[in-house]
Amino acid sequence: MVQKSKFIFILSSLLLGMFEYAGASTIVKTWGNSSHGQTDVPPLVNARMVSAGADVTCTLDDQGVYCYGLRSYGEAMIPYFKDPSKIKMISAGTGHHECAIDGADGKNVVACWGWNNGGQTDVPDSVNKSNPTMVTVGDYHTCALVDKGLDDKGVECWGLNTAGQVSVPTTLSHPKMVSAGGEDTCAIDVGSDGKDEVVCWGVDLGKTPSFSNPKMVSVGEAYACALDDHGVQCWGYNSSGQTEVPTDLKNPKMVSAGYGHTCAIDENLIRCWGLNDHGQSATVQLNNPTMVSAGAGGQTVTISDR
Repeated sequence: MVQKSKFIFILSSLLLGMFEYAGASTIVKTWGNSSHGQTDVPPLVNARMVSAGADVTCTLDDQGVYCYGLRSYGEAMIPYFKDPSKIKMISAGTGHHECAIDGADGKNVVACWGWNNGGQTDVPDSVNKSNPTMVTVGDYHTCALVDKGLDDKGVECWGLNTAGQVSVPTTLSHPKMVSAGGEDTCAIDVGSDGKDEVVCWGVDLGKTPSFSNPKMVSVGEAYACALDDHGVQCWGYNSSGQTEVPTDLKNPKMVSAGYGHTCAIDENLIRCWGLNDHGQSATVQLNNPTMVSAGAGGQTVTISDR
């Protein structure tokens, strides 16, 4: 019976176009569009972060940063990192550039590479002088959460400003996280009533829903999703059902907005909805999934335990 179940799982994986690489303790699994190789996972050693972008996927493991897929815009021209163990995070967005936070030499700095048609990879000196703790990538803009000390946190954005996506609201008081996607940016900030709220700027996504203790926000291409005490809510452009959250999500732990599809971790399932032209919105069961990323290139990538 065990052998038959294993055979069915392998066959299903092949039919869905799934690829995976198992390290010593974690597994990176991808599925969906692989027209540029963005689901062809390379050999990894203990992957700890994944980020799916536009036709490219990036993975952070014990050996450093790997980006695989489209290479036409310099997506694979990863800068030199002296100590891979000090890389804090990576971000591959809805455009064709990527960024990472490097914590070597005892301080955090942002490094970006790839397409630079609007200055989106030109990290301002003010960012790297302010201890960036989070970096996030949109179409042609980049944002970072900076920590200047003494509870003085802020958001800085740079790159193209076609819709006001880099014009950070002056009303932000104590931002806790930031997410960029398309021509939009959203942050979780402490409101005037002392409660956390979601604040967005850039292309008008419509009215931002009310949230109860929002824990994370993820911006896709012209839409956004956030996770709070009651679950997931999405709003904005809904061409393929990407904002129509399944009503039977049980206990979502993470949400990721892509181009036309959205994914969430729901207990041991990866639940995706929206565009499914490449099978990117398949529901997949994993062993303790810890991260999911819905890519603008029609791919989904996850990290789970072995």
